[in-house]
Amino acid sequence: FFTADHGLAVGHHGLVGKQNLYDHSVRVPFIVKGPGVAKGERIPARIYLQDIMPTTLELAGVPKPPHVDFHSLMPLISGKGEGARADVVYDAIYGAYLEVQRSVTVGQHKLLLYPKIRRVQLFDLEADPQELHDLSGDPDHTEIRQRLLDRVLNGWDPDVVRGEAVRSLQDYRFVAQWGKAIQPELGETMEAPPPHIEQDVEIL
Repeated sequence: FFTADHGLAVGHHGLVGKQNLYDHSVRVPFIVKGPGVAKGERIPARIYLQDIMPTTLELAGVPKPPHVDFHSLMPLISGKGEGARADVVYDAIYGAYLEVQRSVTVGQHKLLLYPKIRRVQLFDLEADPQELHDLSGDPDHTEIRQRLLDRVLNGWDPDVVRGEAVRSLQDYRFVAQWGKAIQPELGETMEAPPPHIEQDVEIL
């Protein structure tokens, strides 16, 4: 499996880095090579990078743990069995960046939510793959906008998101301190976030 954890905006949408949910930053190459894999075939399925884990477990003959929500891609790759169709691997693809951005893609439509500024964007990825024409204010797209907004908000607890963000930052600091302790000659190989960062992670 050849892939990457993120893309980069490099100027698209006036952005430079990866901290956004546009396709140029979240949709990365995913290349599979091996026995039984058709050469040169392209599968237009939207998947998660975390699907690599259950896929490799299946290849190794190891059962997927019950707490893992992601799926093996082997049916999709081989074209056999349940999950072999690209449109049924997931009925929706969700994305998030901390608590400040969320997204959901269903079919050809993608909705981005910015909860702190109470703003949404809606794109038709088939007609507008570069995500340049926001349809959220178009009366003809009112129904799909509301349907995707309901999905992206369903089950979202801001307190849980904030807690997970704080724990992630605390874990990062711990790893940075541990690395410095066991190999002090390397210096600050991972710069730990400042102590006040937890107070900066909040939701309106």
